[in-house]
Amino acid sequence: MRPRGGHCGFAHRTETTGRLAMTNRKPALLALLLLPGLALAAAAQAALRVPGPLVDTAWLAEHLDQVLVMDVRANPRTYSVPPRWQKDRRTGKRFLAQLGGHIPGAVPVEYRKLRTERVIGGRKVQKMIPPRDVFERLMQAAGLDPDEPVVIVTEGFGPGDMTIATRVYWQLKYYGHDNVAVLDGGLLQWLLEGRPVETRPVRPKRGTWKARAERRELLATSEDVERARREGSAQLVDSRALAQYFGL
Repeated sequence: MRPRGGHCGFAHRTETTGRLAMTNRKPALLALLLLPGLALAAAAQAALRVPGPLVDTAWLAEHLDQVLVMDVRANPRTYSVPPRWQKDRRTGKRFLAQLGGHIPGAVPVEYRKLRTERVIGGRKVQKMIPPRDVFERLMQAAGLDPDEPVVIVTEGFGPGDMTIATRVYWQLKYYGHDNVAVLDGGLLQWLLEGRPVETRPVRPKRGTWKARAERRELLATSEDVERARREGSAQLVDSRALAQYFGL
């Protein structure tokens, strides 16, 4: 027996099916419309590379939410206290009397932990690069993820701060992380330009970065230096302070 209103029922089913099809098309169409924007956003995030070994404050301010800022300083206590400004009585100009605070979102990294004691030639040598697994854990604790852009920030007062910055820069390179730069002028330059700082601590989520095999071409041994001196195969540059250079 044909159901009552069979033809009408067929028409109804067709209409209903059509509505369902149209309804199902809406999310699919919306997804298609969103895909280009999502792809561009993902590409922009993946494509961000530091422009060179040094970045200025303007570049960092523009990309602050896209990079990991590592704050490495000799006196970590100044990280959580505000900077102190004073006015020159003679000129009336304001000057920085005490550095303090940190760039928004900057993660504190203890410099003393980035160097370790190692036994070389049967002797204990201080302030050496940590083993790969130790350095990996330190960088993960700082929130570093694979290939994430890193900007290293020190206080910026003098050669000692540049030594700290370049040491961390080199260690990251040595263990395979090339997307890294140093902030030109450090925190001092950031403050002098009137840019914002914070004093509350930053506790990052643990990162997933993995240290790669040591890049031996970035580390010269005593034997390498002696060979270069004897054969004249490389230019030796002594970057120590003059007092050390002259043995004073």
